[in-house]
Amino acid sequence: MNASAIGRIAEECGVDAVTLHPRTVDQGFAGAADWGLIASLKAQLRIPVIGSGDIRSPEDAVRMLRETGCDGVMVGRGSLGNPWIIGNILSRLAGVTAYAPSLAQREETVRHHLALASDYYGEEVGTRDFRKHLLWYTKGLRGGAQFRQVAGRITDRAAAGAALRDYFHWLSETAGTMEPSNERFRRPAVG
Repeated sequence: MNASAIGRIAEECGVDAVTLHPRTVDQGFAGAADWGLIASLKAQLRIPVIGSGDIRSPEDAVRMLRETGCDGVMVGRGSLGNPWIIGNILSRLAGVTAYAPSLAQREETVRHHLALASDYYGEEVGTRDFRKHLLWYTKGLRGGAQFRQVAGRITDRAAAGAALRDYFHWLSETAGTMEPSNERFRRPAVG
C-alpha cells in the first residue's frame, strides 16, 4: 500500500527500476493482484516499472502490459511446472504462436530439473525437495493426481527417474484418448 512513496524514494536514490507485486501480506496468495496499483505507480515514476502478479499465461502478460503501461512483466508462481511460459510470453509479444511442449520435451525438462536439484542440494535433500516440483509439473496432465500420490513418497533420484519413465510412458500410450477414462496411472508403491 506504500508503493507510491517507496517508488519515489527509490527513484530519487538512483534506482534503475522497480518491481511491484500488488498484493498485500494479508491476501497471501489469495485474491487478485490489483494491477491498478501498477498503473498508478507507472504514471508517477520516470524509471521503468515492472509488474508482477497473476501472470499464468502469455495472454495475462500481454493484458498486464496493455492495462498498466508497465515496462516489463515478472512471472512468479505461474512458472512453477511451466518453465515454457517465458518463451511463450516472448512469442506472443512477437506475434508468434505459443509453444506447447511435447510429452518427450516435458519429461526431458523434468528430468533435467531433477538432476540440477539433486546435484546442487545432494541426492537426498534435492530429491525430497523436488517432489513439490513434480506436483506442479503434472498438474492438469492426465493421471496427474495418481502420479502425485506416487511422487509424494519418492525418496531418491533413481525412484524419481523410474516413476517419471513409467508415468510419461503411460501418458504417451494414452495420448490418443480425448476424455479421461476410468483407467488410472498405476505404479508399484515407492519405498
